[in-house]
Amino acid sequence: QRYIHLGHYPLMSLLEARAKKNQGKKLVGQGIHPTDYWNKNKEDNLLNASKKFMLSNVYQKVMDENKDWSDTHKTRYTGIYNNYLKKRLGGLTLYQIDKVLLKDVVKSIPKVKVKGVFKETAKHSTMAQATYLLNHIYNYAIEELGFDEANPTPSVKTLKLPKKDDEAHHKAVKETFIGEYWYKVKQIENIQDRVFLKLNIHTVLRVNSQTCLTWRMFDPTRKILEIPKEIMKARRSFTMHLTDELVNDILALKQHKKNENKELQHKGYVPIHKLGKDDYIFTTPDGERHYSNNRCAELIKRLGENFKEATAHGNRTLFHVTAKQKFSVPSETIEFHLAHKRGDSRKQAINNYMGVIDDWESSRIKLVKLWSEYLDSKEEAYILSIKTIQKAQSSKSKKSN
Repeated sequence: QRYIHLGHYPLMSLLEARAKKNQGKKLVGQGIHPTDYWNKNKEDNLLNASKKFMLSNVYQKVMDENKDWSDTHKTRYTGIYNNYLKKRLGGLTLYQIDKVLLKDVVKSIPKVKVKGVFKETAKHSTMAQATYLLNHIYNYAIEELGFDEANPTPSVKTLKLPKKDDEAHHKAVKETFIGEYWYKVKQIENIQDRVFLKLNIHTVLRVNSQTCLTWRMFDPTRKILEIPKEIMKARRSFTMHLTDELVNDILALKQHKKNENKELQHKGYVPIHKLGKDDYIFTTPDGERHYSNNRCAELIKRLGENFKEATAHGNRTLFHVTAKQKFSVPSETIEFHLAHKRGDSRKQAINNYMGVIDDWESSRIKLVKLWSEYLDSKEEAYILSIKTIQKAQSSKSKKSN
């Protein structure tokens, strides 16, 4: 006869102990040693728990179930996981990972090359994104899978990341060159590039949202872009008001693409431009993909020496600074036009911003009009200065003759 330890009281009640004793007697009657049977069950349970809380498995569930993440977002997280997290953490369960290990893994991320140069700020961004991804993984495990320990993900502050150079990141066109900037944008020969950059400067949409615009989102009758939450950083749908000039520009672009398709068909080729409601407005030359997020910056730098340091995000900075200094609209209108959101609810929007929704929309429409007029006035001044210089040079040349 052997004694078998069943468990500790009060963690195991007397009722549970009796049930386990009776189960043990039955197992003995079947020729099975109860300890072997229970140990096997324990191993199976641990194995199942390991699979359930294996970081690689939880990561995959997070990626599969976050349907509202954009393709760009998912691609970035996939790269971060595969390059920096998978090797050291993928094969471990969440129970085996502690804060010290997580911090070491994140801080071990190497400097990132940007155009052949190692950038400390790019490393900052990657480390921050890795931290956010780990945060998603642990929160999902706690909320959806029953993980019963605290989230050990280190905060970004505790990592002591190098500070971003925000001024360089958001460098805008200088006020002196705004007229030249707007004039040269209008002179871009390629109609799609021209409309894309004009739209970006006018609407101050974030580039990764603008590249994903489809024809369904464009309503020329109401003069708006109705943008769904899936492609907005704030993850809220947003209505962007357009000037008559921009509406005509986008319609002209669509007609241009239709004409090119007809010309290709006439020559016996397959049309390349897709113009269905769910097709992208701005596409690569083959018509297969939308514009890259770098396209805006590339176009700006082609405009000349005065714009070499300007960035795409700088268009938002330019608008922000100009609107605050020049336009007589409530500052909330400017802030939330840039943020592309109205707050958490209709009630909050009514109470905090404009008093009523109609006033809020009217102020935003006024803001778009003022911005357009300001750009045009700067362009007119630039053209006038060119003519004045040309006239002076012509007069000087005649005198010398």
